[in-house]
Amino acid sequence: NAKLLPSNGIVAQGVRLSIDTTYQIVGNIVLDSARSGWTSKDSNNLEFIATQFSLPNLGLKGIRYPRDYDFVFSDAYNDTSNNLTVFKDKGVNLPLKRTNFKVYDVTDPNHPIRIQYAMTEAGSAKLDTLSKNDIVFLSDSTGNVLSWDMNFLGNDSSYVNKGGDTLKLSFTKPLTAGDQFTYTTVGASVNQSLIKQQLNEIKAVPNPYVITNVYEQPLPSGIRGRGERVMYFTHVPPNCTIHIYTSAGDEVRTLQHEGNLNNGTVQWDLRTAEGLEVAYGVYFYVVEVNATGDKKIGKIAIIK
Repeated sequence: NAKLLPSNGIVAQGVRLSIDTTYQIVGNIVLDSARSGWTSKDSNNLEFIATQFSLPNLGLKGIRYPRDYDFVFSDAYNDTSNNLTVFKDKGVNLPLKRTNFKVYDVTDPNHPIRIQYAMTEAGSAKLDTLSKNDIVFLSDSTGNVLSWDMNFLGNDSSYVNKGGDTLKLSFTKPLTAGDQFTYTTVGASVNQSLIKQQLNEIKAVPNPYVITNVYEQPLPSGIRGRGERVMYFTHVPPNCTIHIYTSAGDEVRTLQHEGNLNNGTVQWDLRTAEGLEVAYGVYFYVVEVNATGDKKIGKIAIIK
């Protein structure tokens, strides 16, 4: 989830896992169009819409099952729709339709379950197989519950499904206690070819350095003075040397970054090699990669 990423877009010293809980809300369980469709690639395939079954006048409402389904077609019309128990209990008897397809719950692809379905046809065209304006009411293996209405849209020239064709339906799924996630991380390593590119990301912060700034730690109460002075060089590759010079070219301090792949930050306490606080003014820094000799040059301003 991009909203949970750090403001600079970089995660260091660990792995950040973000889980999208959108589909924990039942109303957000919908047909996943990216994972649903016909295995046949005919341009005249029927379109389809999935809606939650609802028949308020009979007190019937389907369950938004987060399941996957396959409509599997054959060339022989020896299958039938079902007079679902849930309809019969309400005194509704839908006529059985001879069809050329079965419907399976394939949420567990290793154990497909054939489910019951009812079907209505709006016209006389292409009876006994799917055609425009047909509706298929999906149930479970017992016919005791309803889930989704599958509405099919098209025209008189829509493709007629035959043996070998399958309609695959996938619905978005909430997380459950049975879900497990496995991921593999890769250990940190140095890519010498990218070092030059990374040098462009090196920054001195804060810059300009203003006395006093938010990076400084205050002194304990009762102790006088201005407190800690600290500046950071960020995104520094491992095994680098940082040289800091005055504007006149005199070297003030040398800092070493010893090869810690997980931390590209080097701290400077704004002191010289002799331990004296540096004066206000403009300074230059040179970051040199020890292994390749590549360099990054930058400027620092220390002001009141």
